[in-house]
Amino acid sequence: MDFSAVSFTIARVSAYATIILTYYSSKSCINLTHFAVNTNFKLLLNFHIKLAMASIDTTTAPPSATTGKPSKPSPDRIGPVVDVGLRFLLFATALVAVIVMVTSKQSKLVTLVPGLSIHVVAKFSQSPAYVYFVAALSVACLHSVITGVLSVLVVLKPGGNSTTLQSHFVILDALLLGIVAAATGAAGGVGYIGYKGNSHTQWQKVCNHVGSFCAHFAVSIFLSLISSITLLLLVWLSVYTLSKKISIR
Repeated sequence: MDFSAVSFTIARVSAYATIILTYYSSKSCINLTHFAVNTNFKLLLNFHIKLAMASIDTTTAPPSATTGKPSKPSPDRIGPVVDVGLRFLLFATALVAVIVMVTSKQSKLVTLVPGLSIHVVAKFSQSPAYVYFVAALSVACLHSVITGVLSVLVVLKPGGNSTTLQSHFVILDALLLGIVAAATGAAGGVGYIGYKGNSHTQWQKVCNHVGSFCAHFAVSIFLSLISSITLLLLVWLSVYTLSKKISIR
């Protein structure tokens, strides 16, 4: 129903009624009533005209008022939550890898020839590659704790994550990725020699004598691989978040 048309119809009927009342009041010479009716007519007519104009303004709003620019989307809240989860995974894998490698010590009496045996002690500190491996994973574990706490604070913050903090995460995560990946490769190379040996250089395999030690560092290297992949995912996530913010701006 057109509200403006109804309003003008009411005003027209009121005007007709007022004219009739004015005519009869003039016939009976009731000037006071004539004045009051005319006044009511003017007030009523003005009221309906204003009401009709207001209805036109509300029903036929200009297109620019309803088709304004869309508001910018709110910051993505899934990214910081995924970041916290990945950093927790990094902490868990790095910590377990360090613990498994540090507790890999094994002592065994190895028989060389009948009647001749030697006492063999295998531990990670005997290889510089394993020492570097433990140091790198320890730094990654500490890094995951610090950045994980910051990520939790970002999740709890109503305004979303900070661009400056995210850029720092990219730099540190990329640095740790290189360190952990290099340590994993170095330890894996030494471990492969221990498992298989090298016939060209006459390096004998030792894992047939110290199997528990080799099993420990195999598990530790596998966990370190997961830590490296997690750091890679963190770098990708930070870059994606930064690029999304730049595109919104």
